[in-house]
Amino acid sequence: MKIEVVEVDGKLQYLLPIKEMEKIRLENFINPPNFAKQLNISLRSYYRFLENPYTNQVTTADAINQFIKTFEGK
Repeated sequence: MKIEVVEVDGKLQYLLPIKEMEKIRLENFINPPNFAKQLNISLRSYYRFLENPYTNQVTTADAINQFIKTFEGK
């Protein structure tokens, strides 16, 4: 699981592995507000990423990347 950089409509954006993260959330019985806190993003952003996994926000991508590193380190 990793964040990729892709071109969307002529702009480079981060493609977040949100489906894999949603699977982790469901397997660990974590509710969405608590999971968003663990990701260090807003709940509103989390729901938006479920519909559209692309972002150009470096801070959001970095927060999710930190979660991935922590999760894969377990």
